[in-house]
Order: sequence, then structure tokens, then C-alpha cells
Amino acid sequence: MKTLRDVSLADFLRLREKLPPLLRRRTRHVVTENVRVLQTVAALRAEDPVAIGGRLNESHDSLRDDYDLSSPELDLLVATARSMPGVFGSRMTGRSGSTVSLVRRDALPMFRAAVGNTYRSAFGREPAMFEVRAADGASVIG
Repeated sequence: MKTLRDVSLADFLRLREKLPPLLRRRTRHVVTENVRVLQTVAALRAEDPVAIGGRLNESHDSLRDDYDLSSPELDLLVATARSMPGVFGSRMTGRSGSTVSLVRRDALPMFRAAVGNTYRSAFGREPAMFEVRAADGASVIG
């Protein structure tokens, strides 16, 4: 094995106790994130928003708990999103202070209002929110 990408979940579970605690947590995140990515691809192909949302939630929790990358602000936004009816899952994205949430289209107005109110109350400013819709990937035209 040359990279963490080469470490299976079974390998990690078998060898984890040999790692110091911090490295164990970081490695657990990477290995389980690789598994989540593959599970998300399968869920996307199956058009299963519940499974996709579950992987988003797990990814955020792992980034927060194993990789120490979240913040109270991001955790508040994710928790607010997750508490809403019609939200399948939510997580931080990158290190930009942004979140991404998978929301049923009919739940968007209530989602926007609740997340917006939470953000304004906590941080005293308007949030930037963008609605995006899934589409086919890039392709050659012509």
C-alpha cells in the first residue's frame, strides 16, 4: 500500500490500534470517506436521496470528529438543515465556510427561511444561498 486510497476498510479495522490516536482518527476519516464516495455513486445511480443524504451527514460528522475541520458556525448550519422536513442530508464543503444540503424541491422555501433566520440570528448578516440542480456531467458538444 502506497497511499491511503489503497487501504481498505478491512485493512484499517485490522491495523488501527497500531496507529497513534490522532493519526488513527485522520486515517479513519480518509478510509471511510473513500467508502462513502463509492456508496454515494451507487446511491446516485439508484436515485436514492435518502442514502445520498446519509452519506452527506456521515461525511460532515467524520470531518468534524475525525479531521477537526468543522466549526461551531458550520455545525449550526448543518444541524439546522438536518432538522428540517424535506432535507435528506447536509455537510460542510471544503474549508470555505460553506455547506451543501440535499433538499426536496417543495421544501426549499421553508429551508431557505429557517437556515437564513438561523444564520442572521447567530452571525448578524445575510447568508448567501444558491440553489443548484443535478445535471448530466460535462460532455463533448458537436
